Amino acid sequence: GFAAPSRLQVLYSYRDYRSEGSSGSESKEVTVRSSTEVVFQPRDSTKMKKFKLSSLLSISLSA
Repeated sequence: GFAAPSRLQVLYSYRDYRSEGSSGSESKEVTVRSSTEVVFQPRDSTKMKKFKLSSLLSISLSA
């Protein structure tokens, strides 16, 4: 079977849409435990969705 590494490197870029004009997105890299989870809560929902980072390839959010 596939054994997940104990640590994962995560590359992410973020952009602040609150400021006027689009500031260039900056990329950063962090190392986290593979058991780290990301949590999303849709605006119109009270339920949170959790994903283990080790089960994800990429995440893209858009408004």
